[in-house]
Amino acid sequence: MADGTLTNTTIASTYKSLLKVKGGANTILDGDIQIIEDGDGVDSVLGLATDSALINGDGNRLYFYDADGDEHISADASGVLSIAAGAEIDLTATAVDLNGTLDVSGTVSASGAVTFLSTLDVGDRADSPTYAFEVKSSNASLMKVTDVNNTIFEIVRGGSNHIEIGTTTSHNLGFKTAGTERMSIASGGDVTFTGDLIMADGKGIDFSADASPAAGMTAEILDDYEEGTWDAAIYGGANPMVMHGALDEGYYTKIGNIVTFSGYFNSTSLGSASGDVYIAGLPFTVVNNYSARTAGVVGYGGGFNITAGHTVSCYMGENSTTVNFQIWNVTTGTSAMQASEWTLDGLVFISGIYRAA
Repeated sequence: MADGTLTNTTIASTYKSLLKVKGGANTILDGDIQIIEDGDGVDSVLGLATDSALINGDGNRLYFYDADGDEHISADASGVLSIAAGAEIDLTATAVDLNGTLDVSGTVSASGAVTFLSTLDVGDRADSPTYAFEVKSSNASLMKVTDVNNTIFEIVRGGSNHIEIGTTTSHNLGFKTAGTERMSIASGGDVTFTGDLIMADGKGIDFSADASPAAGMTAEILDDYEEGTWDAAIYGGANPMVMHGALDEGYYTKIGNIVTFSGYFNSTSLGSASGDVYIAGLPFTVVNNYSARTAGVVGYGGGFNITAGHTVSCYMGENSTTVNFQIWNVTTGTSAMQASEWTLDGLVFISGIYRAA
């Protein structure tokens, strides 16, 4: 190109290019490069003849494919750089590092794990959504975070099957299922249940926080409670008496390993009873230890064939489910009550406490 000066010259706007560098096939410039294209100075400043890239003076945009397309990069005087695409912007890299605030106005979809190394802050939104944060499956909400009706966290699994965790103005924490509160923790620490607290077998309430247990303490877990009835039979030796049908049942309550029992028992016939008298059928076996023997109370007895002034008592022996009867009728203390001292219509009220195995 020869040196020279272009002065006072008008170039028509219909001219395609003021300067064009043309390259042929298999050269460094494979295709046409147009510089200062279109003399009117509106459409472009730099472009490829193939229109695969084009800098346009309208909006300071760098276009790709063609000047009328949606794929372009632009900037304005306020320092905002915009990247636009008609379908998708695809970033392919080992890592993408964003050193600023990420503002997403559409849906965020992640096919892999999302890790937050700091706080996930879900703030107020201008469109007043129902939930501040929501995670959904294809057919139902799985998790919500909201302040509707004092609920701060909700897990939903279709219909009314949902769990809510929330607070009240009294600073209590409540737990709901199917819209009804089932448990609450008061600000002072008290816990209230509307249903049963169910323990697994062998588990219970642990009192190990007690700072001053007795020296012989062996356990501090209350792991059992039970109440019900027990069927009794009066024996003389190895043979049972005939029981009154309505008076052969007692009550019991078991708390931990301590059993409390009571009953009103009546026979209608001695049958073949002979020997020591006892009542069989305690609901739990007494601990197999001599120190576990305990005495019961005979509150009333009738139909006995004993000497006036003598009294009847009872006790529970180790490793047994029987209540054994004694008569205070000897100078050394008591002797075992015999079937001959119990009449056919004998009756007795008893109660007692013992340690279960």
